Amino acid sequence: MSEDNVPALISAEILNVKLPEPSDILKLSDVARTQKAVTKKGAFTHDAKVAFERGAIKTLLATDSAGANKFVTELPNDQKIEDGKNLYIKMPHLNQELSRRIQETRDGYQLEQLKYSEQCINAVRDAPELEVRRLKLESLARREMPKVKQEVLKNSETCVSGNALQKNAEVHHIERVADNPDRALAPSNMKAVNPHIHDQIHAAQAHTQQALDELAKQNGWPQSSQPSQE
Repeated sequence: MSEDNVPALISAEILNVKLPEPSDILKLSDVARTQKAVTKKGAFTHDAKVAFERGAIKTLLATDSAGANKFVTELPNDQKIEDGKNLYIKMPHLNQELSRRIQETRDGYQLEQLKYSEQCINAVRDAPELEVRRLKLESLARREMPKVKQEVLKNSETCVSGNALQKNAEVHHIERVADNPDRALAPSNMKAVNPHIHDQIHAAQAHTQQALDELAKQNGWPQSSQPSQE
């Protein structure tokens, strides 16, 4: 993370990206424009999340400036990354928008443009260097997990039920690691719990803060505040 808590972005140009072969229908000029938008205006964060500069959106969505601006303006702020003077759009929402447009009633040429954009941004996402980086981060998270859990238990005195922690107390992830691995090591995503309470939480499938608060309400447990997003 940079000093102002904004993810530092690294250009996608350094990646070993194998772009897909375009359809014979597409003009070479449009293919070149799409490839340039992906490689020159693509980037990734230290945790291998891909994003694309705002200036690439018009090309990738096969639209005009008004259409690109509408898409960017309507995005939630957490789907944008400011890096200096440049604004980047995180890949998940861009992929979602491409999928939506591909399924609409558009002319055949524009559909081929959209499909090629989708294939190209996925090629950046699947770059070997990024896949290796993700695997290393997952391995690091597994190694660090016991330490973080011990700290959570050390700094807690009571179970989410309000009772004193037992000697065999455990740590519960509010959002499951399987659902949100990016928050696997976030202490704010963890709660100290006694084993039988832990079982009860999982039996109720209370895997969000809202669901956990509802379960607490049903059982008369103390209400907890929303965790901060780290």
